[in-house]
Order: sequence, then structure tokens, then C-alpha cells
Amino acid sequence: MNPTDTPVEVIHHQDGSRLVIAWGDGHESDYPALELRLRCPCAECLSGGEARVRPAPAPDIAVDSVEPFGNYALSIHFSDGHSAGVFRWEYLRYWCPCDLCWNRREREAGHAGPDEVQMAHELSSCSAPSPPPVAATKPEPRPQPLTFKRS
Repeated sequence: MNPTDTPVEVIHHQDGSRLVIAWGDGHESDYPALELRLRCPCAECLSGGEARVRPAPAPDIAVDSVEPFGNYALSIHFSDGHSAGVFRWEYLRYWCPCDLCWNRREREAGHAGPDEVQMAHELSSCSAPSPPPVAATKPEPRPQPLTFKRS
């Protein structure tokens, strides 16, 4: 498993409003409960169930409990009774709601902002020097035992 997709700590806030995951590479993801519920990866949520309409959670949805699901995922129980989703580490890391990760997803989808497009254009012109290669200066993070907390 990629160290960036390996959590070292999961913090479940007591009011159920959010879940924070600290990753092996030092990154921290702060997930609002509503966003987690909207991104539930279970078959019913992905297909929309019998009515083919994805269930819309209440805005005050909360995370009631969090449990490890093997060594690769979380089982999240929500205040509306839903608990069918298995949230794989890679899935949670990909959908990190921070600005840095959101911008990465936008770039990967080809939705670079105007400044990024201009920079790419300038770097690709014949007269522009190539940027120097970036050397890896940080050692690769090592997986650590996962801890669960309620705060």
C-alpha cells in the first residue's frame, strides 16, 4: 500500500460532525459528516437503490461510530442508520476535502485554473528554460500502527 494512503490516526469528533484522518506522509484530512455520507461508496448509494435516486441525507447528519474494516478501510455508521459503506483508505485519501487535494483532482480532470494554464504555456514555449528536476529530499514515510480517538 502506498504510504500516502496509509492512515496513522483516525479522530472521530464527539459531536459526530467530522472525522479527521492523519496520513502516513503527514497530510491531514478533515471530513465533514455530510460529505462522507454524500460520498458513501455502498451499492445502494452508488446505484440509487430501488427508486434509482441517491438518498439525500439530512444536513445535520452525524457520524455515530467508526470501526476499522480489515486493514484497508473504515466502516462508518451514520445518524440516519446507514452503515453499508466500506470506505477504503485510497478512496478517503482521494476525496480529501482540503484545497490542495481538490486542486490536484481538478488538474487530473483537466480543469486547470487560468494561472496554471498560463504557466504551462510559458513553460512550453521554445524560449523558456526547463525547470530543474526536483530531487526527493524526504525519506519515504513508514507505516505506523493506526490509532482511533474520540475528541
